[in-house]
Amino acid sequence: MLNSVFMKRIVYFIFLFTVYWFKITPFRVLYLLSGILYFALYYIVRYRKEIVISNLRCAFPDKTPDEIMLTAKRFYRHLGDITLESIKGYTLGRSAVLKRYTVANPEILEKYYHASKNIICLASHYGNWEWGVLAVAPQVKYTMVSLYKPLSNLFVEKFIAAKRAGSGMKMVSIYDTKKSFELVTENPTGFIMAADQCPSNIEKAIWVRFLDKDTACLHGAEYYTKKYNMPVLFFDVQKRKRGNYILTIKEVYKDPVNAQNGEVTAAYMKLLEQSIRERPEYWLWSHKRWKHSR
Repeated sequence: MLNSVFMKRIVYFIFLFTVYWFKITPFRVLYLLSGILYFALYYIVRYRKEIVISNLRCAFPDKTPDEIMLTAKRFYRHLGDITLESIKGYTLGRSAVLKRYTVANPEILEKYYHASKNIICLASHYGNWEWGVLAVAPQVKYTMVSLYKPLSNLFVEKFIAAKRAGSGMKMVSIYDTKKSFELVTENPTGFIMAADQCPSNIEKAIWVRFLDKDTACLHGAEYYTKKYNMPVLFFDVQKRKRGNYILTIKEVYKDPVNAQNGEVTAAYMKLLEQSIRERPEYWLWSHKRWKHSR
């Protein structure tokens, strides 16, 4: 036990050193390092390369082997970018973050806000989700709550949680999801849920057609949006260039309580699919998407 705590402290101090070294690192140098990281991940470590290639082949059966490999390389380049951007983001000032990550149409939330409606905002592992946690709350009137899975290293977790909270975003563990929806707040609340992971509980999964495949999806977003009749919106994040992102809010369902089972999830996944088909390299292909069969 002591040895485990000691090792976690060592990892924490290495993490701190990296964060504060990146603080003084200019972005032009950051992206040179990102190129090195890409080379290491793709050619040397081969980080989850079999999973990435398998996912891409499954999603795009019409692509040639050369096209699949090109998309994979572009994904690893982007993975290098967002890995280092995320670390640097912990020491960026608010103005610097907002300059690089813009909410294009926050006014779309006005009608729900003035009606005192809580909302659910469905996000995904596309673009740069870590900067989204830092940038969204200051650009909207809502009290924003992000549901996330805590890290196993409590020292690193505490540091990151404090940095995220400093942006105005309230961070709530996914293990406290039910409690967070039952809290009564004076200001309307927007709950951010990243709903594009593969579910661990397949019995509760919602099945939809996604990238022309039967796909198991998390059930939580559908459950809570219907239970509390919250309007559902989609955070569509696009990478304009390295270190520059724009988030467009799109309406999914205004009155989800009347939707058929799975209808909300299917609508969300359709919007996500459109983004993936346009620029597939920006989605997180390194997690197993189709490990369950219907």
